[in-house]
Amino acid sequence: MSQSEQRRSPRIHPFVARCRLLSEGHPPLLAYVTELGSGGARLRSEPTPPPVGTSVTLIVALGRGRTHLPGAIKWVKLGTGPDGGHVFGVGFAGETDGERATLEAALEEFRRRAALLA
Repeated sequence: MSQSEQRRSPRIHPFVARCRLLSEGHPPLLAYVTELGSGGARLRSEPTPPPVGTSVTLIVALGRGRTHLPGAIKWVKLGTGPDGGHVFGVGFAGETDGERATLEAALEEFRRRAALLA
């Protein structure tokens, strides 16, 4: 079974968004969201991401505002990006109503921007 078949929610991927990843004990990481779904995101970065299990906050700039999405690093593939960078996954916590609402708003904006490119 492929990774996409294992996902519980569909991912949006024709749009790439710049983001910043914050985690305690690690410097801020500039990256790009290449896929986004309600359960998590796939990101690409040149700097090495934090290790699997690290709690993070993904800050995505969509439009004029910034969206803060709490989560954790789920997997890391070092040096496998198209430019030799790193590809990794962040799973979203979405534990509170506010966090779920923030994620849904980010997904809707991501979908809207992806549709403009299609």
